Amino acid sequence: MNLIRHAARCLLFLASVQAADLKGIEYSHPGGVRLRMDAHLPKGPGPFPAAILVHGGAWVAGSRRFDGKPLFKPLSGAGFAWFSISYRGRLRSVVL
Repeated sequence: MNLIRHAARCLLFLASVQAADLKGIEYSHPGGVRLRMDAHLPKGPGPFPAAILVHGGAWVAGSRRFDGKPLFKPLSGAGFAWFSISYRGRLRSVVL
């Protein structure tokens, strides 16, 4: 979790000038598995409220890109920075 918080802080700092939608940012690689996240950063100097989106799927299915998608627009419209993450499941890596 510290890696996610560190990545989120770095991205919020970089977003101080303009809004950004970032995709496929690698935030960790346990056991050689690349874990990635997508992010939205609002325009302006911040600080911004933030949400880390962890999709459902019982650790065996799901996608950071699609399962959290219904939340992307409402969070962005409300001025939130959000980070939709992939995670490593018990049976396989969920990194679509």
